Amino acid sequence: MKYLCASTTAYVASLLSKTTTCSLPVALLITVWWKRGRIERKDLYHVLPMFVVGIPLGLSTALFERFCLNATGPGFDFTFFERLLIASRAWWFYIGKLLWPSELIFCYPRWVINQHSMAQWLFFFGALLFCIILWLLQRKIGRGPFAAIFFFSVTIFPALGFFNTLPMRYSFVADHFQYLASVGIIVICSAGIFSVVLRLLGKRMIMCVSLLVLIVLGVQTYKQSHVYKDFETLFRDTRSKNPAAYGKMFRGPLWPK
Repeated sequence: MKYLCASTTAYVASLLSKTTTCSLPVALLITVWWKRGRIERKDLYHVLPMFVVGIPLGLSTALFERFCLNATGPGFDFTFFERLLIASRAWWFYIGKLLWPSELIFCYPRWVINQHSMAQWLFFFGALLFCIILWLLQRKIGRGPFAAIFFFSVTIFPALGFFNTLPMRYSFVADHFQYLASVGIIVICSAGIFSVVLRLLGKRMIMCVSLLVLIVLGVQTYKQSHVYKDFETLFRDTRSKNPAAYGKMFRGPLWPK
């Protein structure tokens, strides 16, 4: 019981810091399923207090965005199918940026949604097919890959466009929305690289490959960090990569004139 109280208290503290952590109880259940292959009734009892606290606080943030930050109006009037297209394309966008973090922009261009375009529906059906394949391949590759993608999808769900947020007025995606969700993709990619290197090159090369990856990512981080030196630097970098952001975001309510 004391561990349950401690974990729930820590969870409440995380919610008070950032309500995007509301997906934690689902993430814990996914982890239990990954390790045991089933979820028992006692597991649900353990995370029930988290659901009781997390769901209302998560919804309160959605209501705050809509009614206090004015995330309503023509720029947010999307049908369910349009939001499905936004979510599926954003889903692939975030995975792509994690796998190949190039051309990073503070404010990405907001794409045009057309629910009558078959090309845009490829994002949705591609994501659905990918998840189905991982589910069917569990006996060959284990439950890990599906669990990682499921964790990623659940954690990134609040930022996929089903709930109105003020940044959606300017862009449907932002890199910092996937900080927590990225853990799922990072873990499965790390495990995959480890398995391939171990099988092809042996244990001695694992450290070398790991060091190489860290160096490459470190250099990319250093090159990207200067963009956030000050507002002017951030503004110039964003305008050079996304000229439309000047009229939409940098002269909007988020920034002083």
